[in-house]
Amino acid sequence: MMETHDLALRLKKARESVGLTLKSAADKMGFSNYQTLGSIENGAREVKAAEIIKFSKIYYCSIDVLIGTGDHNDEKPRLLWRRAPEEHVRKMIEKRVHKLAEQCVWLQEALTISSRRKFKTFVSDREEIATNFKVDDIARQARKSLDLGRRPSLSLKDALEQQMGVVVIYDALSDAGSAASMVHPRYGAIVVINSNESPWRQNYDLAHELFHLYTWELFTQDELQDPVLFHDIERKADRFASTLLLPSEEIQSRVHQKLDENKKLSKADFVDIAREFGVSTQALAYRMKNANLISWEVADRIAKNEEVLGLSKDRRWDEREKAPKSEILTDLAIRGLRKSIISRGKFAELCGIDRCDIDDFINEKGILYNDGESFEIMDS
Repeated sequence: MMETHDLALRLKKARESVGLTLKSAADKMGFSNYQTLGSIENGAREVKAAEIIKFSKIYYCSIDVLIGTGDHNDEKPRLLWRRAPEEHVRKMIEKRVHKLAEQCVWLQEALTISSRRKFKTFVSDREEIATNFKVDDIARQARKSLDLGRRPSLSLKDALEQQMGVVVIYDALSDAGSAASMVHPRYGAIVVINSNESPWRQNYDLAHELFHLYTWELFTQDELQDPVLFHDIERKADRFASTLLLPSEEIQSRVHQKLDENKKLSKADFVDIAREFGVSTQALAYRMKNANLISWEVADRIAKNEEVLGLSKDRRWDEREKAPKSEILTDLAIRGLRKSIISRGKFAELCGIDRCDIDDFINEKGILYNDGESFEIMDS
């Protein structure tokens, strides 16, 4: 049992930081009425140890911070939202991102992994994104430097995580928020993707957010409050994503192959090419217009064609089963467990599973418990 005035204040602050009302927080805690939580926050009721654990989960705050033995980082994530959700939803999501990022950094430091936070950009001046041609050039540079190959969507996520140290988080965002990103001095580069979106839409969002990471230092948050400037930057990010994921020479090659085979490009061919490149039919249509393969009128007609959209949905239903997930924390936790840096209890907490499920969880991942015998690597 613990009862302190400071604890009451910290609990209230933690609740407000995630945008929960007294009643909604009380419901999540399982209290029969909100007055119980009100009494806790007024310091009139003691808090049980089990309740502290539950508070830490619903407020996305460590137990150490709640009981006043841990540092509280007041520098909140500064996410740039494509379309920000309602305030209370935004706060809740940003709190989740904050906690996940903090856990990742803690594990990376414990595992002495220092490279993950070193996101580097090659875009240093606003002049470099002044025109569509220049944005296309940046996309081509990015595709080459990340070695994304002929079908960039297939390897973009892995390249960002493994080469650029970007933390890619898939979260069930609201309908209003499709994606967000930030470059944080402690957490590094983070991209949040709506896990409820289709995989091909997620690919596009990931490429779109990469543009924001590359240009993060070029604009202040205050400047981006200007709707005219923000709309222009969003348009450039869309252009960047289109060029990055759909190399014009590859699109032209596939279209001409289809024409050689069938003498025409059918709606089914169109859907097949979009599938092959991991993008939506709308993205492919407008990219083909930019590559001068079709007119704007034709591109717009294809993008809005209900039959094409329905055909795409029918032929790509299986892709939803293969939607990517946030794996970085799990991967780090397994490495931490393997090297005995964290206990099995901590591992279960980080992965959000019961201790009794640890063995099955790791077996399903196909990962070994320990490093085993090491081997000497010859100098090359």
